[in-house]
This record gives sequence, structure tokens and C-alpha cells, in this order.
Amino acid sequence: MAFYNPEYNMQIVGRLGKDPEAKYTPNGDMVVSFSVATDLIKGKNPDGSWKTETKWTRCTAWREQAERLNKVLKKGTGVLVVGIPKANSWTDQQGVKRDAIDLEVVELKIVAWPKDENGSNNAGAYQGGADNTDGYYEENEPDLPRPSGSEQTIPF
Repeated sequence: MAFYNPEYNMQIVGRLGKDPEAKYTPNGDMVVSFSVATDLIKGKNPDGSWKTETKWTRCTAWREQAERLNKVLKKGTGVLVVGIPKANSWTDQQGVKRDAIDLEVVELKIVAWPKDENGSNNAGAYQGGADNTDGYYEENEPDLPRPSGSEQTIPF
């Protein structure tokens, strides 16, 4: 991991769009990558519903941290990620230059467990416990805007 300066970090809160992807470096270190979706509130639509825009952030964890996260994270897990921002540039298949900010994970806290097929959260599936296994967008937070539609209509 690069040198960490707490004054130069970025924090995001969102949900994993798909299960983490684990790979190994040639020397055997695990690298786990995952994308976090964050909804930005852009105001209200004429019908009174919230207008949101989803932003994606690619996150990467290394070595022991990657091994731990690979065991507990899965699609739909709500996370708070603190990390070191890294500029990333590439050219897509159409020849367009793209830029993004990726995060090298320094700290991650699970803020919501994904629901299983029965509609209950999977907090008990992780035997290591967590500081906060409360739901995300639950009734105890009535003033927060909620995403429209069911989870089945989310395209990830």
C-alpha cells in the first residue's frame, strides 16, 4: 500500500454493484477489486420524486485486507470506504480517452448487509461480526430520499 496521509483521502458510501473480483500478483499477493455505486441527489422531479444520478467508484484492496474483504463482501453490501484516490486513464474500445478516480482501500466499514432471497439480511453469515449491521434506507431514517423501484429493477 502507498503511504497514507489522513489529510489526503476520499470517503464514499454506497453499495457494491457486483461480487468482488479477486486476483493474485505474480508473487502471490491477493488483490480484490470492486465497484461501489453512490447515488447523488440532484433535486426533485416535477412529480415530487427524487432526481438522482448514480456514480461508480472502483476500489482496490491488497494482501491480508483483500483476503478478509473477499470473504465478506458481495453484491449489494452497503459500505463506507476510506481510501487514497488514484487517477486512472484509459482509451475505450471506441478510441475515446476516459478518466476516473479509483480508491486504494485504507479502511472499509460494512454499513448494510445485502438481503437474501427470503428478504432478511445476512448479518449472521459473517461470524466475525460487524460494528453496524443495521439496514440501509430503513424506516428509522424517514427523511432520507429512497431509490425508486425495487431492487430487482436496478441494472446491476
